Amino acid sequence: MKVLLYRLHVCQDGIASWMVTLARELRGLGVECGFWFPKVFYRPLEDFERLGPVHTAPIHKAAEVVRSGGYDLVHVVNFDHTAELLGLVRPRLRVVVTSHGDLSDAWSRRNCFAYTAVSADMTALNQPLTDLEVETVPNGVDGQRFRPPARVENGPPLVAWVGRSTDERKDFPRFTRIAARLAARGVRLWVADAHGASWKDFSSSECCPVPFERWERIPAAAMPEFYRDLAARSGALLMTSRHEGWPVAALEAGASGVPTIGPDVFGLRQAIIPEQTGMLYGADAADESVAECVWDWLQRGGHGAEFAACCAAAVRQRFSAETMARRYVEIYARPEQRLCDHPALPADRAATGFASLWERLRTHRWHRAAFLCEAARCLARDGQHRLAGRALRRSIRVAPRSAANPRRALHLLTTMGLLLRGLSSGGCSETATGPFTSTSSATASVSAVCTRLLPIGTTAELAHEATRRERFGDC
Repeated sequence: MKVLLYRLHVCQDGIASWMVTLARELRGLGVECGFWFPKVFYRPLEDFERLGPVHTAPIHKAAEVVRSGGYDLVHVVNFDHTAELLGLVRPRLRVVVTSHGDLSDAWSRRNCFAYTAVSADMTALNQPLTDLEVETVPNGVDGQRFRPPARVENGPPLVAWVGRSTDERKDFPRFTRIAARLAARGVRLWVADAHGASWKDFSSSECCPVPFERWERIPAAAMPEFYRDLAARSGALLMTSRHEGWPVAALEAGASGVPTIGPDVFGLRQAIIPEQTGMLYGADAADESVAECVWDWLQRGGHGAEFAACCAAAVRQRFSAETMARRYVEIYARPEQRLCDHPALPADRAATGFASLWERLRTHRWHRAAFLCEAARCLARDGQHRLAGRALRRSIRVAPRSAANPRRALHLLTTMGLLLRGLSSGGCSETATGPFTSTSSATASVSAVCTRLLPIGTTAELAHEATRRERFGDC
């Protein structure tokens, strides 16, 4: 079996760490892996290149990349607005998607083989958005890379924060406000910032400037050492996320013997084992209350070598990387799709973090529609007219009302014109049977799209829009 792990961009975050861990474990199980990143923000790429070939071709080269690499399936992130194009390639690709902390209604039995999520919370939230059964596969941690230190010293209390400081979902400003209260009690403070930010990147009204002993950008390859240093000083990890899909940092810290103190929010609540690997505090708790909670934990004592070893053992037992990989292999090799055969429970819209997730879903549809339209243009220029036609139709179907925007409508019409010119010249690169069986039928199909676009409110479009609003809300 050969698996292609796709993501539009690669940067230093939890998903990149998950990809590396999954590929390493899959290789140990005899599964070959490749990576595809049309955009690369993460240098160097050695972490990936040592595990398999790395492709950087643009996304409209999807059919070429998959065929040339001999891949059996493609594994993507559900919120990647470019990944939907892979579900339109013919012959159909076996696409497996994973939610790492976002909602998406882009995937169904028609363009996806299996739908997974990294936590039970993400499973429940995504289930109403698809006809596939969303299966929970918690992220695992590599216990060989992340392990506790040989010795643990008792010194001044130490608290660390790990993440992307300028990502509003991580709420770094809240950490600074809590940290200021801890610093007043003599707590040392470390920050491992994937964004490498500084105080000038934050509003003074949100943050409370505090002298950090360390505030630096640490490469992913050096994070195991960072956590071991933290554990060796009896330190703790403090998280302030508004919501999480699955907190990789908490697992990596726990496997290194570092307890995590985090809010009781989506995703995170299932990654912390109370009293064994850390504790949860109320998501709506005041900053003063959280600081007091952290201080009480630090003052308990008993966080020596024995605690570090027990913490690491608990994480490795419950969140094994090998268990995660074996679960994915079972899904990859499954002969048939697994459809949802029960009514999905409605999401708790009042829960902390849900409003943010829902707003991201709304904007995600517009991003998908815009990308698919642009992809259709690139595909038409590249001679892939059948795939271009499918991308264009999908673009309109994803966000029908966006076509009312004059700039968007003009872009759609010029793309259609480009596609029609290519089809009229007899160009068509796909050899497999698809929705267009001839150049004339392809032209007729694109013409039908154009007819539906102006005006957008045809009977079919109105029916589709009504169905979607009934299932997903007025988006």
